[in-house]
Amino acid sequence: MSSADGLTVTGRSTSGALAPITVASGATEPFTPLLLVTACLATGPSVFLGTPSPADLAAINNLRRAGADIGAHSDRIEVSPQPLRSIEWTTTTPILGLTGLLTGLVVNGVAVSEWDRVENLWPGVASEWSRMISADEYLVPGSARLPRDYLGRASYL
Repeated sequence: MSSADGLTVTGRSTSGALAPITVASGATEPFTPLLLVTACLATGPSVFLGTPSPADLAAINNLRRAGADIGAHSDRIEVSPQPLRSIEWTTTTPILGLTGLLTGLVVNGVAVSEWDRVENLWPGVASEWSRMISADEYLVPGSARLPRDYLGRASYL
């Protein structure tokens, strides 16, 4: 739903299952790093066709350090879902900072480094993020967690 205040996305899925992704990665730029996190949580292997961008490779590096099974090839990225663990997420661009935030929603203890890169692009993002995850709606479709369960989970707040 779109309004004068912006875009609202709500989901009430009860399955908790995320289907594997097969997509041309060029079609998802610049959001491929965010989708890579989602692919790590899918019910089966995902494939991103196309040459990985530098941001994709940086996200892959972070996700591998978190335990992800990701193969980066010259013409595709292959993701096999694995449980992820906490890490210090290295941020070199704003999209990587946001990808670290997303990872922190599903992995306890993720710390996003160099948060100022995101804050410089989007002043007030830490406050806005805190407001969003404390809303009355579930944040992640299929999640059994309540919004309060996400608060204080990562060091960027």
